[in-house]
Parts: sequence; structure tokens; C-alpha cells
Amino acid sequence: MSVNISPHTIIFIIAYSFDLNRNYLEKEIEREDISDLSFFELLTFVFTKWTEKLIKEGLYKSFIDKTEQIKKVRGKILFQDYIKQGGVAASQLTCQFDDLSYNTLENQIILSTLLFCRQELNRIKVWFTSKRLEERERLNLSVFKLIRLLSPYIDAKPLSTGLFNQLLFHRMNIKYKSILSLCRFICHSTALKEIGEEEFLEPPEERMSEIFEGFLRNYLAEKLFIDQYSVNKKRVQDWIVIEESHGSSFFPEIRPDIIIWDTGVPRLIIDAKYYKDSLYKVEQFYVSARPDEERYKVHSHNLYQIIAYTSFFNCDGLLVYAQTEKGFFKGIGRIKPDYYLNKEINKRRLGFYTLDLTGDLDEFKTRMGEFVDMIKGYICESAN
Repeated sequence: MSVNISPHTIIFIIAYSFDLNRNYLEKEIEREDISDLSFFELLTFVFTKWTEKLIKEGLYKSFIDKTEQIKKVRGKILFQDYIKQGGVAASQLTCQFDDLSYNTLENQIILSTLLFCRQELNRIKVWFTSKRLEERERLNLSVFKLIRLLSPYIDAKPLSTGLFNQLLFHRMNIKYKSILSLCRFICHSTALKEIGEEEFLEPPEERMSEIFEGFLRNYLAEKLFIDQYSVNKKRVQDWIVIEESHGSSFFPEIRPDIIIWDTGVPRLIIDAKYYKDSLYKVEQFYVSARPDEERYKVHSHNLYQIIAYTSFFNCDGLLVYAQTEKGFFKGIGRIKPDYYLNKEINKRRLGFYTLDLTGDLDEFKTRMGEFVDMIKGYICESAN
């Protein structure tokens, strides 16, 4: 994320994006000095604090299938293994049994992510100020303590997409869903540096868009729930009638980031965008402008995307950009009725808006309150 964003604001955004308890994190932040931590270190900070919370509440245990040589009968005796391994001479039985253990897939991923975070914290060789070094060492120590606490009971496994795809959530382990989403993000933000060596890189724009999208969706869901609006995202795969079957796989899904519903009726679609440069510079030969005047516009493919969504769901649409160095910009309007045979379609509005992430956390919360009020206004106007 941008260096202009306060660390407290980043943690606030991460907490909402991964559906973590922000009140708990804010209390933990008050006890720590995190002003100089990098984005990766802030992710690690949030991850360690949430792991500590899980441990205090009690880690998830499950029955694990085990096969061991023991002196007393437990579970099922494996007679062939018993004879092959010389159990008679050793006066031991080879038994297969279920054991209630902490060594579950969920806990293995957490331990593996902790090991990766510690490896990265130790890898980076940079000269720090004494204050910066102290913050980093404190974070490294927190990670090490958690590893030392968990490693006697839990096995570590190499992090991979396949490992995360094995996860199945149910009533007993649902509290792990948020933190494992954070583990997945950390894992997917790594890149192979050399054979057998991984390195955390600052996440690319598409990964930051994922965080920004999750933050907006969860924040709006919380704030608009009071007004009985529901907020979610939706994937529509069967949105087109295929005339030639061999071409069906080339049509993309309709997948808006955020849909705001009013009693089952879609009122507003929001598409969240996080770009280093939200606007692009218009070349002089494309526009009549003075030679010394710079002209910027919204990316056209973003606009076409929101037009497609508003047409499909028959509601208003809004592009929301994270604040950029180009400053605040906003626009809302309708396509000219001259371009529609059906004049009723012209009632749909579309536009764009920048959300300033800079400044301290209190300023950001104030801006978010104003943003929510603006969204409520759009919804009310759309319903009339």
C-alpha cells in the first residue's frame, strides 16, 4: 500500500477485509508502536495478534488417524505389521486408532505461515534506525514465541494453493476462516526468488484490489445493515445463451464486487479499484487542449465494465478508486437518451468516486462516514 497511508488505517482496512474483530486489534495496537512497520510487517503483526487470540480461546482439535507400536491395546490391532516389525520380541502391539490432536490442517497452515513470516523477517538485510530495529525485533520475538508454543504439537507443511484448497469449514472450525484467509493472502503474495527459495514481495495491484474490495464490502455491509440493506457479491455464469457450444468457455462471468440490495431488489453496484495510477494521461493529439495543459481520464475499460453490470442488474453503478496522487475526483451521470431506443433505461446512473486513504485513522473514519451517507443517498434516489 501507499507509504502515505497510516499504519493504523492499514490495519483497520485489513481487519475489515478479512473479517477480523477490529475492536480487539485496536486495543492491541494501543500497546504497540507500529508507526514504522512495512506492509508485510503489519500483515505479520495482525496475524500474530489473531493467532494469540485463537490460542487464548482454545485451538481446534480433531481426531487424527494414527498407527503406532504401543504396549496396551488401543483401537484396532494390525497383526501383519505387528509380526513384520517384531512386536512379539519387543512386547509391543501395532495398533491403529483415532487420537484427539491439535495437529489438524488448520493449525498446520497457521504454524507454516508463522515460520514463513519469521524467515522473511530474518531475511531482509537493511540498515534500520534504532527505533525501527526495536519494533522489528519485538515483532520477530512474538512470532518466535508462537512457533515455539505450537511446534511440539503441530507439524509444518509447505504452503501451497493445493494445501489451502483442502480446507473445509464447519461449525467446529469456522472461527479459523478469517485468519486462514489472511494466511492465503500472505502465501499468494510470495514469489519464487530462486529454486527452493521464496520471498514476500509488495502485493501487485490486483492483490491490493482484493483487499480494498473486501474492506468496502464488509464495511458497507455493517453500516447499511441498520437501514435493512443487504450487501454481497454475486457470480453469474449462465448469463448468456450460447449459439455455438465450442465458444462457451470464452465468455467471462458477470462478477460485480459489491451489490447493495433493498428487499431483494438491486439498487447499486460498486466496483472497487486499487491502482497506482487511477487516471491515465490523454495524449495531446487525442484532445483539443493547450500544449501546457495535462488532461487525465478514467480508464475506459473500467467504465465499460460498470456499464455492463448496470445493464445486467438494471440498477445504478459506481466505480470507487483508492485515493491516488492525482487527488480527489468524482463524477456521476446518465448516458444520453439519444443512444437508447428504450428511454426507460436512461434512468440508470453511473459514475466514479475516489476514497482518500491518507491521513490518520480518525480522519479516515470521518471520510468513510461521509462515503456511507453518500451511498445511502444514491440508494434512496434509485428507489424513487
